[in-house]
Amino acid sequence: MGQGMNAKLKSLILRARADHDCRAGATAAQIAAAEKRLGYEFTDDLRELLLACNGIQFWKAGDYPCALLATTKIKPAHLLLANDEGPRGLIAIVETEGTLIAIDLDRDSKSYSKIIDCFHETFPEELCGVCDSLQDLLALILNSRGEEWVWPAAQKYDLDFAE
Repeated sequence: MGQGMNAKLKSLILRARADHDCRAGATAAQIAAAEKRLGYEFTDDLRELLLACNGIQFWKAGDYPCALLATTKIKPAHLLLANDEGPRGLIAIVETEGTLIAIDLDRDSKSYSKIIDCFHETFPEELCGVCDSLQDLLALILNSRGEEWVWPAAQKYDLDFAE
C-alpha cells in the first residue's frame, strides 16, 4: 500500500482484505486510463484504494452483497443507469442490490467527493447523500455485517444533492 496513505484508510483496506474478496491492486497506468476515459481526476483516497484493491466483493454470503467496481467498470452513474440526465461527475464506484453508489468527482459541484446513492428508480430526481468520504463508505460497508446499509445511512445523512 502507498506510503502516503492515511492510517484510517489503510486500516479499512486491511479489514477488507482479511474478510472479503479483494482483487489485486490496479496499476498507476490503469488508474490514469480510467481517469482519462471518465474525464475526471480521482480523489486521493479513491486512487489509494484502487492501487490496493482493484475491485472488492463484499458480503458474498450476506443478505446485502455489494462490490467495489474495478477501474475498467467504473463509469458515470447516468450511463450505467441508461439515463441521459443527471450530473456527469457522479461516478459509480459501488454496485449493490438495485442501486449504484457514486462519488462526485466534479470539483465544481457542491457535492464534490461526497458519496451519493444513485437508486435506479429515483435517479436523477433524488441524489441522497450517504456519507462524506470514501473512508466513511468503506466503514459503512465493513460494519454492515452484510445487512442493508445504504438507505439507513442516507436517512441519517439527510441531504438530497438534487435539490
